[in-house]
Amino acid sequence: MKKTVSILMLAMMAASLAACSPTTTATTAAEVKASDTAGSTDSQKTAPSASANSSIDNWPEHPITIIIGFSAGSGTDLGARYMASALEKVLGVSVVVENNAGSGSWIAWNQVMYNSGTDGYTVGLINHNFPMGAYNTAAIRKETLDDVQLLVNQVLDSNVLAIRSNENRFTDVASFIDYSKENDVMIAVQTVGITDGDATCAEWFRNTYGSKIITVPVDSAAEGLNMFKAGDVDVFFGNVGDVYVAHNEGEMKAVCQFSEKRSEFLPDVPTITEAGFDEYIGFSARGYFYPQGVEPAIVEKMQDAMMLAMEDPDYQENMTKLGLGLMPMKGDDFYNLLASQLENRKKVWNIQ
Repeated sequence: MKKTVSILMLAMMAASLAACSPTTTATTAAEVKASDTAGSTDSQKTAPSASANSSIDNWPEHPITIIIGFSAGSGTDLGARYMASALEKVLGVSVVVENNAGSGSWIAWNQVMYNSGTDGYTVGLINHNFPMGAYNTAAIRKETLDDVQLLVNQVLDSNVLAIRSNENRFTDVASFIDYSKENDVMIAVQTVGITDGDATCAEWFRNTYGSKIITVPVDSAAEGLNMFKAGDVDVFFGNVGDVYVAHNEGEMKAVCQFSEKRSEFLPDVPTITEAGFDEYIGFSARGYFYPQGVEPAIVEKMQDAMMLAMEDPDYQENMTKLGLGLMPMKGDDFYNLLASQLENRKKVWNIQ
């Protein structure tokens, strides 16, 4: 009897162990799966960092877009396209120029700053007017140079005063000042205020020498130049790039440059100080920027690539044909260049 009971008890224990074994095995499998899942989750958490590093190391892998706030065919547009062509050789990817003109380039600037991402594949063209937006009473902007990452400067195009080649009321700066003190002189400008270099030059003559200069509003620099050639306005305030061909061909006469030294394109035209008058430095500067948030390593790569692109012989030849003075610089030097023009214009317009 005892033997029978023992056998029965052994059988029951075996059955019990058999029933328990699958549960133990299932639990172990679940734990392994949970462990794998946890490991996978940890891997996913670190993956973006590794991926980001890989993206930076391999950048650029896709086409790059340069957004500019000027119409196709303008000098600024052509300069950007020459930069794009040279940059393609350096980076090995396609570089395209996208025109988004309007609102004094603020449509394009806002697109780059707020709607183009921070992966380094969208670049904006920036000029001297960007930092002046905060002082433009017609449309005050909140952005300053500290709200973007400056890449490189491309061009510095000094302001000039030009007269018609057959002008007999005045022939140089001295006679122009004497005449303008006693007679109204009409000029064409796109806007009146700190954002317009031509209007600022005129304001400087008013403040410094009492010139009686009247501004006529126009929609573009080309329209203003045509009015001058047609005799509808008296003199032309513009940039070296606007006048050097016509000056060298005798169609008009540049009488002074608002710069520290003479442009290579106008070697026979004195600076305002060489002509015997007070110094005023006025220019247009054009370069490129990234929005805030682009990785510093990508910023540095793009800066170096653009500086190298501007050494390309074809690029330099094309820019020279446009009469655009090359002044490559990057980072803080570019920042200080733009800031200096802002300060000069604030003084002219008596802005604190």
